[in-house]
Amino acid sequence: MRQAAASSVPGAEDPLAAFAAQHPDHFAAIDMTDLICPGGVCSGVIGNTYVNIDDKHLTRTYAASMSSSLGERLFAATGWTGQAA
Repeated sequence: MRQAAASSVPGAEDPLAAFAAQHPDHFAAIDMTDLICPGGVCSGVIGNTYVNIDDKHLTRTYAASMSSSLGERLFAATGWTGQAA
């Protein structure tokens, strides 16, 4: 089994910054960094789950494990209720 690497920098720049600046009324940023890099440390494994496939992609399993948190944050950022109209 390969050794999981740790990093202290999740990303140097925000690829959506320009879009968000151009569309402030139609953009809500949802930051998941605290779940991907808890305590500011980006570990290759959290709990018993691999986090990354490579330097830029999460594993399907780890992404799925964050789905509830993403939903909560999406509803909070947009004001949506999650219920059909």
